[in-house]
Amino acid sequence: MRERVRPEQDGRRSNSGEAIGVMWLEAWPEDGQVRFKWGNDAGPHPPVYSVAPQTLRQAAEEVSQRLSGLTEWAKTRDPDQLCARLTPVAEAGARLEWILFDPRQVGGVPVDLTNLKQWIADERSAGDTVLTINADPDLHVPWGLVFEGDWSAIKPGAKECANFKGFWALRYTAFRRVQRLEFVVHESNASSRVLPIAFVAKPG
Repeated sequence: MRERVRPEQDGRRSNSGEAIGVMWLEAWPEDGQVRFKWGNDAGPHPPVYSVAPQTLRQAAEEVSQRLSGLTEWAKTRDPDQLCARLTPVAEAGARLEWILFDPRQVGGVPVDLTNLKQWIADERSAGDTVLTINADPDLHVPWGLVFEGDWSAIKPGAKECANFKGFWALRYTAFRRVQRLEFVVHESNASSRVLPIAFVAKPG
């Protein structure tokens, strides 16, 4: 097993000077399924698993459809309307997150991702706050709008980004990589008053 390179060892730091690390997610089509693999500086973390492409596509499309209400809100940026526009997106994003971690059975045996999800949470707490996504360009998923947590717990009338921290766009300093061409989409700031629309508006 490769030795884990901790953030303080490789020199990556946030704008505030804190050491940060990188997690990555790869997604690609294979044998009629969408395959997913997670890892970080230490290498891949098991298991590699598959999700049904139609189910994933439907969940991604639902998020994108609900995003239209947020796009309308962006024209006025009325803070009193933010929660009403964004909460439905969070609901769809939570379903997308559930689909991403609802793998197909392998040889009739269910794949348990409990340990993988705990590993992701632990690594993020340990400083892996950058998420690099290496996805097939034909896989249209609004990654920034994947929502972790209980969307129904969002307080009515919420106006601050901290209330919507379940979105990947706010949980991570998020990068996007398509095949081997890497480019920065957005570096999120959880203290911002407005969800970083630049990151989430265009699925990819």
